[in-house]
Amino acid sequence: MKKRLVKVDLDEGSSRIWNGESFAGTTILYAAKDDGAFGMQCDYELSTLMDVNPDEVRAFRESRRRGGSKVKRLPNDRIRDELVVIFGPDMSAKSAVTTLKHLVNKIEGEGLLIGRDEADEYVIESVGGPLSS
Repeated sequence: MKKRLVKVDLDEGSSRIWNGESFAGTTILYAAKDDGAFGMQCDYELSTLMDVNPDEVRAFRESRRRGGSKVKRLPNDRIRDELVVIFGPDMSAKSAVTTLKHLVNKIEGEGLLIGRDEADEYVIESVGGPLSS
């Protein structure tokens, strides 16, 4: 596997989300898997820049698989291969669509950040599948 250095720019963009703050409240989220999706109002709690269970991220799990180690099944209360999108109450439908399109373009162009692997390096998965760190 070809490795490349992945620099995570914590100042990228203009959001408070990646500054290590905590967020909680009630809002709308959409859950999606394949071509199915639904929205619901619910409570949420996020602690950014914290990772209490780093062995649960895709990069760590794939690193173990590539190394021939067993990967334990995630508990039932974990998100597995679903996508969850949380919309802040000030985001309009138009802004949501624009932002999601930008995110799709970013992932298609740069790949999906899937976490840190066993070597504690950030890993990006391209849309074509190869992993790089």
